[in-house]
Amino acid sequence: VLVPNLSNPYVPISADAADLKKLPVNARLRGKLRQIRRELDGQGGWKFLRVETADRAVLNRFYELESAGWKGTEGSAIACKPETRQFYDEISKAAERFGYLCMYSLECDGELLASHLGLSHRGRYFSPKVAYNEKFPQYAPGHLIVSEILQDCVSRGISEYDITGVNDEWKMKWTSETRAK
Repeated sequence: VLVPNLSNPYVPISADAADLKKLPVNARLRGKLRQIRRELDGQGGWKFLRVETADRAVLNRFYELESAGWKGTEGSAIACKPETRQFYDEISKAAERFGYLCMYSLECDGELLASHLGLSHRGRYFSPKVAYNEKFPQYAPGHLIVSEILQDCVSRGISEYDITGVNDEWKMKWTSETRAK
């Protein structure tokens, strides 16, 4: 059996925050995100947060969001299997203990639009688990949170965002860079 050579996308992050204006590399998406920001700014009720603790409420909120969409329907969400949930709970606790944990969330008027369970290590940010609220496609919440995370990475001196996993179409809107797994 032949196994295809999979590639993993990543976004090199310049220390110059002005370079973020060139991201995502897909110009159409870049314009759409600017428009979405203006709309949300006009509403005044959106916020972006980073938590570096394995806070039970934050983790539960992430798990609920992830299972509310297609991952829950397919049975692939973390909350669908107790052993998978235990695995991510333990990963989160260990990552907190060693200073790697980054739980990001994007909210609008108290409703969770998107969330990442991520890890920061040696100048790189990894996003192994991503969830977005499928009720708000007009805000492109998955892309909007990536944009906010990249800004946060610049402010923290992180030089690479490893999107983690295969080069899905949505990931390649952010970068043309990949590496073999």
